[in-house]
Amino acid sequence: MADQLTATTVQQTQAWQQAILDSADFTMIATDPQGIIQTINAGALRKLGYQPEEVIGKVTPAIIHDPLEVQERAQQLSCELGYSIEPGFEAFVAKARLGIPDENIWTYIRKDQSHFPVCLSVTALRDEVGNVTGFLGIGKDITEQQKTKQSLDESEARFAGAFQHAAIGMALVSPEGHWLKVNASICDIVGYSESELLSLTFQDITHPDDLGTDLRYIKQLLAGEIDHYDLEKRYIHKQGHEVWILLSVSLLHKDDGQPLYFISQIQDINKRKQAESALQKFNTDLEKLVAERTNQLENAYLKLKTSEAQYQDLYDNAPDMYLSVDVRTSKVLHCNKTLCNILGLSKDELLNRSILNCITLTVTHKLRRLFKPLSILEK
Repeated sequence: MADQLTATTVQQTQAWQQAILDSADFTMIATDPQGIIQTINAGALRKLGYQPEEVIGKVTPAIIHDPLEVQERAQQLSCELGYSIEPGFEAFVAKARLGIPDENIWTYIRKDQSHFPVCLSVTALRDEVGNVTGFLGIGKDITEQQKTKQSLDESEARFAGAFQHAAIGMALVSPEGHWLKVNASICDIVGYSESELLSLTFQDITHPDDLGTDLRYIKQLLAGEIDHYDLEKRYIHKQGHEVWILLSVSLLHKDDGQPLYFISQIQDINKRKQAESALQKFNTDLEKLVAERTNQLENAYLKLKTSEAQYQDLYDNAPDMYLSVDVRTSKVLHCNKTLCNILGLSKDELLNRSILNCITLTVTHKLRRLFKPLSILEK
């Protein structure tokens, strides 16, 4: 009765173990010491497309491997172990036979000749005294991981290409300010080679008058108060002169939230700043010129007013009589004081009054004859 219970328990345990092996998302293949497949789980059969009777006790794992990979692995092991390894089953188990952990990327070939990559770990199976009784290979399909890695590699390659060949300066900068990675454009802007720049910090080449503002923004970024900033500032070129740049900075974090590095974009705006400075100087000079010209005009106007006053004084106080008459109406338009004094009339009494009413009859007839032809000409 006890023997029956023991046998039943063993059978249940084996069935339980086999169920676990069959449901696992791994390929599990056990061989004898010569490499003939003795056990293969359902996962391996499903992924490789074989039936148990096609492989168990009949073939080695070589049928699911790329011969070129096996040959290359044999050459690698020969160099690594210091003795010749033949391309064949020994290329899979040589290190496991020596008790050395062995895990490698292999290409499995399905029955329909399609391929998929696996990460294969091989272990030697031993009896109580340590003799090798077989080998166990456990493989994990890494198709998705390789696709992800390929996509990541392509993305990194695109980023590296865009970074290195960008028309503007690009740089990765540590939280402490050390240049970690720079492109050709930023090297051109500041005049340093890549190796020279990587030995410096951004503080080393920032104009002292602009460093304080830059560091305040950095502090805000690290504190999480802002997610980026833009700043016009000056670098000190390797040759010693100032270079104006437009700096745009953001911060990349690690998975745990700690700062990883700053991503900096640097645009050379030196020509723009020079043009702005030249325009400002032009405007300043123009304003100065306008002020000078306005002063000159004001002085000229004052001189003109002074001349007019002087002329009026000469006109009014001349010893001779002066007057201006409208030839059409004979009315007095202007007259000086001498005329007013002689006629005994004020200027208001003479202006807009006919000259004919201001003088004797004899003179009036003479004036009429004088104004007549002038009136005809005026018409």
